[in-house]
Amino acid sequence: MSDVRAGSIQQHHDDKLGSSKSHAGMDGRHSGSAGTFVSSISAVFKGGHGSKHGRSQAWTPLGGASAARSSTSSSTCSQWFGCSSCCSSSDDRTESPSKHTLDRVFFRRLWQITKLFFPSIRAQPSMWLCLLLGLALGLQVVYYLIGMIPSRYYSILQRKDESAFTAQTIYCFVLVVAVAVMNSASGFVQAQLYLQYRQRLTLFLQQLYFSNTTCYRTNVLDSRVDNADQRIAQDVDKFSTSLSKIQAKIIILPLTILYYTYQSANAMGWVGPVSVFGFFIVGTVSNKFLISFIVPQVVKQERLEGDFRYAHAHVRSNAEAVAFYHSERREEENVTRRFAELIRTQERLIFRNVFLDISIGLFDYAGSILSYLVIAVPIFAGRYDDQLSNISTVISQSAFVSIYLISCFSTLIDLSTEFSNLAGFTHRLGEMMEVFMDTSLLRPVAQDNDDEDPDERAASTQKTIVFDHVSFETPKDHVQIVKAMTLCACYNSSGCGKTSLLRTLNDLWPLSSGTITKPRHVGRNGLFYLPQVPFVSDGTLRDLLKYPNRDDLTHDNLFEDKVLTSILAEVKLGFVVSRCGGYDTWHDWTFYDSFSPGEKQRLAFVRLFLQRPQFAVLDESTSAISGDLESELYSLCRALNITTVSIAHRRSLLKFHDYLLMFNGEAGWSLKPIDAAMRQRV
Repeated sequence: MSDVRAGSIQQHHDDKLGSSKSHAGMDGRHSGSAGTFVSSISAVFKGGHGSKHGRSQAWTPLGGASAARSSTSSSTCSQWFGCSSCCSSSDDRTESPSKHTLDRVFFRRLWQITKLFFPSIRAQPSMWLCLLLGLALGLQVVYYLIGMIPSRYYSILQRKDESAFTAQTIYCFVLVVAVAVMNSASGFVQAQLYLQYRQRLTLFLQQLYFSNTTCYRTNVLDSRVDNADQRIAQDVDKFSTSLSKIQAKIIILPLTILYYTYQSANAMGWVGPVSVFGFFIVGTVSNKFLISFIVPQVVKQERLEGDFRYAHAHVRSNAEAVAFYHSERREEENVTRRFAELIRTQERLIFRNVFLDISIGLFDYAGSILSYLVIAVPIFAGRYDDQLSNISTVISQSAFVSIYLISCFSTLIDLSTEFSNLAGFTHRLGEMMEVFMDTSLLRPVAQDNDDEDPDERAASTQKTIVFDHVSFETPKDHVQIVKAMTLCACYNSSGCGKTSLLRTLNDLWPLSSGTITKPRHVGRNGLFYLPQVPFVSDGTLRDLLKYPNRDDLTHDNLFEDKVLTSILAEVKLGFVVSRCGGYDTWHDWTFYDSFSPGEKQRLAFVRLFLQRPQFAVLDESTSAISGDLESELYSLCRALNITTVSIAHRRSLLKFHDYLLMFNGEAGWSLKPIDAAMRQRV
């Protein structure tokens, strides 16, 4: 392999980079106006394979050119969430827990979520729901027939008809078997609906979560959503369970109420249905009032459950550091504090549920008394004086109709607790979906042809990285930072903005002005990033080395055993093959945590050498590696024609780079070539 130069730098607008001019004032300092930068940078970074321009991707600032993109994303959000205002202000989109109740926002969010389950009448959830509704209607018919059984027995026993008694008993057993089978079938269908709901909602949320750096922005930059992982893993499960339990009842009960209202009016006149409806209205209003105090506590409890779980996960992930500090008691106090807050919230929720349970129980048992009061009115009024011989049969039938009508209303009231839980989960999931959609406003604008053949894309890959008048600020605190990218080593003290530069280059932070043109894809002939702490995931050693390639995007010949063994030997990691039991033995990600920091960083370089990118961006990627091995790794990068852009504290890295970019921590920067004298001093 021939040794080629790492690259060269040019600056636009006839600026000369040969001098070490320090850009300050109009070139590197704040102007004093909030949210803007006076300074700007215009530079081109060329790789070692020439300067042919090919496929590229540009970021535009949030102001100006991004307005069109924001408008497009807003229309997308409006399509999903049914309102044009939801994108206008985050305050309107993510309400505080005190606003989480049964209101218009709840029903809008519930509608948007349920639309995911029923994209068409032929979708599996649609067919399962139709089957569940059919079974529910069938059960109502059987329940009615069973309700008429006592009146028939009264008539048969009064007549002392033995043959009719035997036939009626057989008929009753048939109904009992039918109820048992249909109830079991309903439970099966309900479970299938639960699986469909959880699968579809989880996959949809994960698709949003793992696209366009939404995962990073939600967990690091955006504080509107707490514990996104818990919402996806647990809240979706609970939401699906609640919805599958109550949806058939909510749909069938109104029809059942209409039927028994008609039967009650025929049997007892207008007094029967009016009394029952008045009873239900009083119960509904009282329960709605009580639920309004419960839903916010459900939302808060789920948030604190996530915080408590995360506290334990945080200790598990940093167990070694805790042991070194001997800070177990301190961490115990932190975890216990979160747990105590969770318990206090659960106590308040239990206390508030007591009043709701009292209300529900009161209306349940009062309903049985009301049924006889309703029957007594027509009987005492003489409505059945001409049917005294069959009065027991009439009372039985009328009592069943009124009791079942009251039971239907009581069932709706009983759903209050389940519905309050559903409301809490709906708000948490709907709120998260809205925040996920918000992140689409920051997605990059690609300036390339998506229909281009993959081979042509590899051949025409962008050979330069261009920073054109780039200015940006920290997303949260709006602290103005000027950053410039060069084919160089970025060297300065901590906190001056070196890593922030990479966040901008990697599309994690938006620009305030300017554009960045760079290779569009990550990997071969494109860009590749090596963080200070390499990421490991579940899988085999082969999976670990070819990360982030997926199986369907992997060229098998690049990851054959002999190729991997050769590169592992180059980075002095040949022994890890036996440690891992070969290349294809599956391990949990915790197994790879046993690797030392230096071993993990060398594994990251194996990934880099397998990917063969045009540009490698290294952020303290050799901080745990010895100086001699560091020199070997950078020499390999140069031999493989990999243009390296490094952020480091070691001045020894200067000899592997052509330019030095320094920040002063106050939005100022300077760029100068690394000459032979500087290399000699190093």
